[in-house]
Amino acid sequence: MPASALRSEVDGLDRLGSPREAITLLRLEGTVASATHRAAALAVALKGFGEAQVVEDAESAEIWSSVRDVRPLAAKGPLGAWPVWRIVCPPASGGALGQTLSRQSGGDVIYDWGGGLIWAALPPSADARAPLVRQHVAAVGGHAMLLRAGEEVRRQIDVFHPLPAGLAGLSERVRSSFDPKAILNRGRMMRGPAT
Repeated sequence: MPASALRSEVDGLDRLGSPREAITLLRLEGTVASATHRAAALAVALKGFGEAQVVEDAESAEIWSSVRDVRPLAAKGPLGAWPVWRIVCPPASGGALGQTLSRQSGGDVIYDWGGGLIWAALPPSADARAPLVRQHVAAVGGHAMLLRAGEEVRRQIDVFHPLPAGLAGLSERVRSSFDPKAILNRGRMMRGPAT
């Protein structure tokens, strides 16, 4: 979770650390004895990075549902008008990718899946910063989906990451076999021959 005041707006996350400091959440599951032992071992191993805080039961469930539901970026929250991108990339590239997007756009990111899933809320712009996002995401072999943006932006920007030429051709042939007159979802998902 980023070093952001956003955390103070979200139940569960508001009780973890300071909003001025980024936090890393690790979820341990299994038998009580095993999880307790692993939590103690991790606290010792990670001591150089900061103090470990163990959260259990209902409080843990609340925190993880906040992460799962990406509540810090919720539409009714402080960044509700910002475009949100869902980015999937190799986990080893996630940290650097998220930092780059955050620094170059002034946005906020949340990581999941060990860095393989990034939720990026970027300040509003006419193109939802699609060129920036897609360039950096493509460079690490990932893909990005524009999950939330204003109506005007959505009319101009493809929701899904552009496909390589061969895959785009195959996709178009499959689409045209199901919809030869191009009457379904014209231009809603991707721009191209069917629009």
